[in-house]
Amino acid sequence: MFRKLCGNDTLKNVLIVTNMWDDVSREVGEARETDLAKEDMFFKSALDKHVQLRHDNTLDSAQAILRHIIANHPMPLRIQYELVDESKHIFQTAASEEANRELSAQTRLHREELAKIQQEAEIATRAKADESRKKLEALQIQRLSADEKALEVEAFAREQRTRADRNIQEMAKAARQQAAFIQ
Repeated sequence: MFRKLCGNDTLKNVLIVTNMWDDVSREVGEARETDLAKEDMFFKSALDKHVQLRHDNTLDSAQAILRHIIANHPMPLRIQYELVDESKHIFQTAASEEANRELSAQTRLHREELAKIQQEAEIATRAKADESRKKLEALQIQRLSADEKALEVEAFAREQRTRADRNIQEMAKAARQQAAFIQ
C-alpha cells in the first residue's frame, strides 16, 4: 500500500527511521529492525530502494536525518499524480486498488475461517447429537427392559393371585366339607 501511494520512483526520497532505541536492548531493537527489513508486509520493498536510519534521540542523529531529507529532489507521489494529472477518482488509484485487493484477501481469509469454524461447529453439533441419540437409545432399551420386567412381575403376581385364590377356594371348600362332615 505504501509503495502504491508513493510510487516506485519516489521511494528514493522516503526515509525509514527507527527510534526509541533507548527503550529496548540493542539486540531487541536490531531484531525488530531486521523484521521490518525482511518482511514484505512491513518495509522490505521500500527498504530495498533506499536508506534506513536510526534516530537515537540525539541532536546528531536528528541532523543526519534532516541532511538526508534536504538532499532529496522533490517529486510528486504517485497518488498525487493519479489524482491531479490523470484526474482519477480516489477509488481508481493504484493505492485504492491495492487497498481493495488487501481487503478482498482479508475478506476471503475471514470467510474461509468462518466456514472452517462453522464446519467444526456442525461436526461438534453432529457429534453431540449422535452422543445424545445413543444415550436416548440406551435409555429406551433400559425402559423397554424395565417394561418387560414389569410385565413379567405383573404376570407372576397375577399367577400368584390366581393360585392364592384357588388355594383359598380349595381351603374354603375343604373347610365346608369338614364342617358338613362334623355336623
